[in-house]
Amino acid sequence: MFKWTFKGLLAEPVHLFSSASAVGAAFALVLFFEAVFAGESRQIVEYIQRTDPTVWVMQKGVSNMHMASSFVWDWKADSVEAVDGVSKVTPILYLNTVMVAGERNWFT
Repeated sequence: MFKWTFKGLLAEPVHLFSSASAVGAAFALVLFFEAVFAGESRQIVEYIQRTDPTVWVMQKGVSNMHMASSFVWDWKADSVEAVDGVSKVTPILYLNTVMVAGERNWFT
């Protein structure tokens, strides 16, 4: 059976080359998208890793900061800052939107 397979493949070198090229291209795409995902994953948590908070305060129901929307009123931030032992409260604004810069649109 393998003899027949190899004989057929070698009889049509163009098909062999195109099949091997397609497999190679698919593998290269997998590696490319894996690299993009790995880079994005590192960038997502960069802010969290570079700051050293003791507590993150978010809206009820928000379990992580990745692609989440959380709204905390200013008066609640003031209440958190009034708690004994809290030295600083820093609000973070994160939202998905389209920015226009010159003639280009950027999704952030």
